[in-house]
Amino acid sequence: MGSNDYGHETPLGTISDKSDVSFYGALNVVITGIQKKHPDSQLVFVTPIHRYGFGESKILGTPFTNDSLPNGRGHTLEDYVNAIKAVCDKYELPVIDLFTLCPINPERPEDKQKYFPDGLHPNAAGHEILANIIFDQLALIPNPNPAEDDDTDETPSAEEQDLSLVLMQYGNKFVKSYANDRTRAASATNIYLEAGQTVTFLPPEGFEWALAQTDSADSTSYTRYYPKNGWNTATSYTVAESGYYGLVLVKSNKSRFDFDNLDAKTLASYISVSDQ
Repeated sequence: MGSNDYGHETPLGTISDKSDVSFYGALNVVITGIQKKHPDSQLVFVTPIHRYGFGESKILGTPFTNDSLPNGRGHTLEDYVNAIKAVCDKYELPVIDLFTLCPINPERPEDKQKYFPDGLHPNAAGHEILANIIFDQLALIPNPNPAEDDDTDETPSAEEQDLSLVLMQYGNKFVKSYANDRTRAASATNIYLEAGQTVTFLPPEGFEWALAQTDSADSTSYTRYYPKNGWNTATSYTVAESGYYGLVLVKSNKSRFDFDNLDAKTLASYISVSDQ
């Protein structure tokens, strides 16, 4: 939140606004709405990074060069950054201030060429820098529910997990590209598998499958696919490295996945897990 509001010239309003007719009001609406729906979740806001030479004021008819220039509402990008900080302070929410912490700035020609091809959106190298900052800053945020910390450092094995309760997800989890238009289904919750355990793929036929290695029970990013980083028709696979895995299915004939008529809803219908 913030960069588009600056560029599209959203009114800033006041911190007491309670509707989304202003930026302050939208922040209040978003925070109270999420807290009501997800009272046990930890919200963390991230401020926008600097921008340079991207877009034009529809009100003034002038280009947005340096983000310290006011938009048609008279607000700089930093005004929106400060609004985020003020509202989060009001609700006692942590803020990762990329506007201040990010070491790259498209106003510098060398940074723009290397990290911001259009002056606003970071490329892969820019995103890596942002990700590292966010990762480090998240580690500094205290757990709001310390009593829930698990000091045993034990991860449940797949044998201890009820796979009949782990649902299949109707979507494209773990998929980074839609170029081949192969829709697929994935497990909604990743399972922890131990090295040496064997995953056996069960009927129905007509699918290719893979295990997507990931870093947590609910992560949607993956390190690699197993076996051999690709789809396969093998009947089983012995886990080489302990960790979290999600099951991903695609149709063998490359037709679109029929999400509405998915025969089985849980992992137990597709795989079994056993120790060698």
